[in-house]
Amino acid sequence: MSREIKLTADELMLMSMFHTLTGIRPMHCILEDNNVFYIIDKEDIPKLVAESRHIPAVRKNMKKGSIEKVVFRELMKELNKTLRKNVYIIKFSNDPVDFLRNFFMLRYDETIDLVNRGSKRYAVVKVLPRRRGFVIGRGGFRAKIARDLAKKYFNLDTILIK
Repeated sequence: MSREIKLTADELMLMSMFHTLTGIRPMHCILEDNNVFYIIDKEDIPKLVAESRHIPAVRKNMKKGSIEKVVFRELMKELNKTLRKNVYIIKFSNDPVDFLRNFFMLRYDETIDLVNRGSKRYAVVKVLPRRRGFVIGRGGFRAKIARDLAKKYFNLDTILIK
């Protein structure tokens, strides 16, 4: 994580809005067309869960699935309405496999392998054929963002999605 990350004025404004709404300061924010990616530290998740209990939809859906997933889903819906953009919240991990699993929202039966070939280092993401379009994103925007983040944080040359 020694690479320098530069943020635009719009990204700083979006980070400030996220902090105001949730009480959590995101590590990074990426604005790509009509999509906003917030990367938050995994140690901030308990605080995010505690701060988000005031959202009525979170209280109503507490018993449906993991509380963390419910909070992320409902918070993303709330931010979608507020910002009028597609919002994604990604939990940061120091392990590249865990980070990419969180970024692509992979299911338990989808895998990530890290491959070293000479001086090249890359990740191979194996997903179900019907979910491939979701993982890549319209026009490849999710794959592009993932490649940029993997290069900045983990020095991976590329990500192959199969």
